[in-house]
Amino acid sequence: MEKLKTFWTKGWTNIEGFEELEDFVNSLESPKKIILLIKSGEPVDLAIKSLIKFLDKSDIIVDFGNSFYKDTERRQMELQGKVRYLGCGISGGEEGALHGPSIMPGGDKNAIEVLLPLLQKVVAKDFAGLPCVTNVGKFGAGHFVKMVHNGIEYAIMQGIVEIYDIMRSFGLNTPQIAEVFRKVDYGNIQSYLLDITISILSSEDKNGEGFLVEKVFEEAKAKGTGGWTVQCAIEFGAAVPSISAAVFARIMSARNQSYLANQIVNDLRETRVVRKSQEEIEAMTTTIFRTLEMVYLGAYLQGLDLIKQASDEKGYQINMDEVVRIWQGGCIIRSQMLSMLDTFWQEDKVKTHKILYEVKSDINYLRMLHNQSHTPKPVLNATYDYFQTIFAGRLPSNLIQAQRDFFGAHTYRRIDRPGDFTGGWNR
Repeated sequence: MEKLKTFWTKGWTNIEGFEELEDFVNSLESPKKIILLIKSGEPVDLAIKSLIKFLDKSDIIVDFGNSFYKDTERRQMELQGKVRYLGCGISGGEEGALHGPSIMPGGDKNAIEVLLPLLQKVVAKDFAGLPCVTNVGKFGAGHFVKMVHNGIEYAIMQGIVEIYDIMRSFGLNTPQIAEVFRKVDYGNIQSYLLDITISILSSEDKNGEGFLVEKVFEEAKAKGTGGWTVQCAIEFGAAVPSISAAVFARIMSARNQSYLANQIVNDLRETRVVRKSQEEIEAMTTTIFRTLEMVYLGAYLQGLDLIKQASDEKGYQINMDEVVRIWQGGCIIRSQMLSMLDTFWQEDKVKTHKILYEVKSDINYLRMLHNQSHTPKPVLNATYDYFQTIFAGRLPSNLIQAQRDFFGAHTYRRIDRPGDFTGGWNR
């Protein structure tokens, strides 16, 4: 109540506080629209249990938290005929709260139509000035899309920090690294994550000497959505190697949890520095730009491929163009590259092929940067292998399938005739 009084003193006279849940619910216009923004899991179930006795089947509960999409679909089934329940992804962090986020509602179409006019007033705008909100799709589609959004976020962040680490290994100091990132923050990869990276690297430690990022302990924590993305990719048969590598990189950052890492004594740990001249640093800028382009594109394509496969299998009816559009403003993974990704879901493949031809020619930049340092590069490696696999002629998987058939009679297909076959190997 004290916090609400501060709003009233600033002229927010349309805000009213309640101490009893029933009084709050009864104060709302019908159909009642209640937003939950709380920790996922049991707290959401407890909140629904407290609210449901005051609501009817025309009312709407919206879960804006990072709930697992299967929990959302379970709740939708349990609440059928009692209340309309929506799972709604939201991205933007503190800046999104102030200037407008990207919002991804999914579930009952009619309920979403009721909410959209309200949500359109508070969200960010896309590149064309349209609201970054849409009816994402049926059932748990809203939370599924937000989950994959977070997986993409993992991969892009890890890719950026691996390049940061490479530059440290070249002897660049923090301001020099910030300057390189500033030079490459344009074109397709001009993005929120690069913007904040530059700000972080430029922030001096106000309580001591040097830069604040240099004092941060190197353990990256996570809330679970990246891991969920990898689990779902396995379930739907979608390849997300960059996202998977980023998830495990965060786990590995807590090296005290690893039996092997705990056996490594300090004199076995190494930091290799290969100092670069100013001319070499200048020449490296193009390589870093092209490498980051591949990191962004690989992360987006892997995540969007997972969304498409899940939508087709579960009947979510997700409009892929709209997903790409509403990520253009407000959300953490927004970048200029999103403006060209709608071509991947349209009939005209000319522009898509042009993009992929450019990627194929840029693979050498990634390999060049990789070979110049001895730092761990899980996402850069995964991105390189992802595109190499796509562009490869024949994969060596024929030998794996032959091995499976040899020891387990799992059958194989041939390239020269139809049907399934087994045997024929020398024993």
